[in-house]
Amino acid sequence: KAIRFKWEKCLYLGLGLVNLIFLHILTSRTGLLTFYVGIGVAGIYYLLTRRKIGPVIALGVLLLSLPFLSYQFIPSFKQRIDVSLWDIQQYQAESETVSDYSVSLRFYAWETAWNLFKENPLAGVGIGDLEAEMRNRQLEIPEEKRLKNPHNQLLEYAAGFGVSGLILF
Repeated sequence: KAIRFKWEKCLYLGLGLVNLIFLHILTSRTGLLTFYVGIGVAGIYYLLTRRKIGPVIALGVLLLSLPFLSYQFIPSFKQRIDVSLWDIQQYQAESETVSDYSVSLRFYAWETAWNLFKENPLAGVGIGDLEAEMRNRQLEIPEEKRLKNPHNQLLEYAAGFGVSGLILF
């Protein structure tokens, strides 16, 4: 709808600014990444519908180069990527200290959920029993660090409900 009064424009801009501030305070890194990628894709769509090919190419190059530029110029981003890659190497090497790292724990949780699904493909283990089954299967990890869910919705529904639940999901 068209804005009829000047105060409406100020109200919408103010509410948008408040939302943007709270988004940056309360959300996770993946939430922010999704927000900005969504804005970039919407921008590309907007420009494509108006047949502005030059800005589309520039925006596309910018979106594709941002991860590389962030890695080069934002030390905390570089550190997070490096630690995650090192963590994956620890998982692949089946290091004894693997339970100290979040990415490895998630890989173990995914692997556990996948094995539960393969053992119970039709009906799953039951969503109510999934937490106990997950904890009982991760014996190589200290009990206080075992993950109680797969940290992946598709794997959670597959392990909990089987193929039928996965299809419904």
